[in-house]
Amino acid sequence: MRILVCSFTTPTYAPSEFAHYLESTGHEFQLIQVPAKHERRFIPGLSHLANIRQIGREVEGEFDLAVAPDPAFMLALNELKKKGRVAKTVYWRLDYFPRKYPGPFDKAYQWLERNAVDTADEVWSMADPSIPYVRDSLRREALHVPYLFHKIGKVTPDRRVNSAMWMGPDLDGSRQTCVDATNMAGLPFAIADYSEAKYRLSEHEMNRFLNATTVGLALYRPDRWKPWPDTPPRSSKYYCDSARIRRFLAHGVPVITTDVAPTHTTVRDFAAGWVIPTCDVELVKNGIEYCLEHFDRLSENAYKAAAAFTYPAWFKKHHIL
Repeated sequence: MRILVCSFTTPTYAPSEFAHYLESTGHEFQLIQVPAKHERRFIPGLSHLANIRQIGREVEGEFDLAVAPDPAFMLALNELKKKGRVAKTVYWRLDYFPRKYPGPFDKAYQWLERNAVDTADEVWSMADPSIPYVRDSLRREALHVPYLFHKIGKVTPDRRVNSAMWMGPDLDGSRQTCVDATNMAGLPFAIADYSEAKYRLSEHEMNRFLNATTVGLALYRPDRWKPWPDTPPRSSKYYCDSARIRRFLAHGVPVITTDVAPTHTTVRDFAAGWVIPTCDVELVKNGIEYCLEHFDRLSENAYKAAAAFTYPAWFKKHHIL
């Protein structure tokens, strides 16, 4: 099977990890990476057009399967299918925003999103399709393909340094809570955030930090959550699969998180960290102390939790590809 994977240049982006899996299994594939939004200086519409043109320009040959994680990418894949260069298309919906842009830009986004879901031969959803709001927003059958890894590799204990780390954008101001808590605990604190230039790391640099840290911080403020299906959440991150939590677990890093994003159940079920009800500085500080005191056990549990979320295990269990 020959597979086309479209992705962004964002470090640790899910489709890029999928490409690593294809490479490790000997699949014939082509990975096309277009600049992430922080690398393009265009308004959203022009940026999407540039991405579509790049995919059409760089694609080589014909493919049995093509995977796109962005609704605009599906326009390019549908055109390739019309020309007979792609046999089957997959829209991998990594996130969804009930309202993403102001004014007419949001109408364009919603049209692209609906078009991607409706025209794809198959839909993968990072959020669990059994969640009522997710199911209602999809309006069709979808396979649950969460954030997965091509492999899990343990890190030798002597490479660890007592420290804490935050990954990804600060959605709701909860990162400051982490800054205050780590200061109270006297712990070094690292930030990796592709959306801010001063915190931007390459994938290699990010993995190096993950292999050295002992506490992962992934807080989501409960007051920003709106329960589905009556009213949608403000951001997909509140009902979607948390990549940052999964990455911490895959590197054996115990996680402190709030009981908001669905992935917190993995942390709780495997006893792989500390789950708190609110973004409270004192609770985070207590969690840091707990994770440091029981690091060896929690780290081992984190690896066990991540092991179920590898491409070989998940694809075999759910009969994908």
